[in-house]
Amino acid sequence: MMPDFPIATCKLATPKGERLLRHFDTPMDRKTVKWVFGGDSYPLFTLNRKVTRIVDIGANVGAAAIMFWMNYPEARIHCFEPSPETYGLLLQNTEDIPNIHRHNVAVDRKAGKGKLYHRSSCSVMDSMRMRETDDAPFTECEVVSVLEYLPCDILKVDTEGLEFDILLSLRDKLPQVGVVYVEAHHRYDRMAIDQLLGYTHALLHANVATSNQIELAYVRDDWLEKEKK
Repeated sequence: MMPDFPIATCKLATPKGERLLRHFDTPMDRKTVKWVFGGDSYPLFTLNRKVTRIVDIGANVGAAAIMFWMNYPEARIHCFEPSPETYGLLLQNTEDIPNIHRHNVAVDRKAGKGKLYHRSSCSVMDSMRMRETDDAPFTECEVVSVLEYLPCDILKVDTEGLEFDILLSLRDKLPQVGVVYVEAHHRYDRMAIDQLLGYTHALLHANVATSNQIELAYVRDDWLEKEKK
């Protein structure tokens, strides 16, 4: 079970009016919301085609999903979040948006059962990979593959350590994905991700949030709107 973090709210100005976003009130959770809506984590690109399907792996409380909805209101957005407590806020934040579909499961290479380990400092660093002590609190969760949801126009993967493994399991469908937002936790992760995506996608953005948190954005060259001469 995750720590009992306090809840905070922030106001968002959307095309359909002002709405509240509920999130955990920790320094890192607050920074994450700021980075998402400030364009630091998931910058938008001028694409030459309509975005109709988005897959958000590691949706947390839904900040990125709402940001995507604000900019691609007709897209169907699938959110995957394994933590019951975090999923509860995701549901509260998005249940009135018909295009957002929520899945209270984890994502990995293979379907089955797994453990989500909780950090004591924030919700955004919960991970399926053990990073603290053997007695760290955890939640048992269902694990699925998202192969059936691909190809998609935008893929976001933020799973605190499983990003490359998930991308590798989707490698046959990645060339059909227009934009990939993914987090790397070490320069070797970044190099491996770049090798996997570099033949079909260009790295157009990197946000170094911390020494072990690098947010990357890859876009297929033929999806970018060409500048008029």
